[in-house]
Amino acid sequence: PDAADHVAGILRSTTLSPEALAAVVELAGRPGATRALVDALLALDADTTPEPVRKRVVASLAATSDDAAVERLLAIATKGADYASVAARALGNVMSASPATRARLVEAAKTTTDENLKAQSIRALGALREASAVPTLIEYLATAPPVVRTETVIALGRIGRASAAAVAPLGKVYETGDEALRQHAVIALGHIGTDEALSLLKQLQTIEKSEKVKTSLGGAIRALEARRVER
Repeated sequence: PDAADHVAGILRSTTLSPEALAAVVELAGRPGATRALVDALLALDADTTPEPVRKRVVASLAATSDDAAVERLLAIATKGADYASVAARALGNVMSASPATRARLVEAAKTTTDENLKAQSIRALGALREASAVPTLIEYLATAPPVVRTETVIALGRIGRASAAAVAPLGKVYETGDEALRQHAVIALGHIGTDEALSLLKQLQTIEKSEKVKTSLGGAIRALEARRVER
């Protein structure tokens, strides 16, 4: 805490060059940042901050995974401000979060009409392995535009076995997807790893034409069968 508070004091300094300030801002973006450090970063999210520094601030706020930091990023991204796309992209890099922050990310994924923010919120939920998001993600498999659907498939896989209810919907996505999306679906099914997922992978192997996807199918099937033997 003492070191973090020292960094916070440096961030509040008015004597640093923009280059030096940007370097300290990047250093400050770490999980578990102290309240003083997060507050110092939040204070730098201001119109008077040089643009390169402010972009670093947005990225560092996401890296702290602090509730207030994520809330600020959601506010920037939702309002369509100058840094909206930067804030949305930063949200996709959140790697840890409190229950309150997880709930806000689920809410953002459900309610935003901004495609980029929705996709990045879903990416974060996948990284967080947030099981409460699974029903919303399953819905998006059928209704979302391509970019959001791809992030949804990836997120369901990262969530793992808690996404078991998504196995059949992922099969539907596979049927209509291009080669890249089919590969993502195969990887997701392999990570979900249930008996139903293995059965579906074997069915898909019999109809797949793409050599790339066949290779992915074979690898996922072998991995799951080896895991069953180990049990």
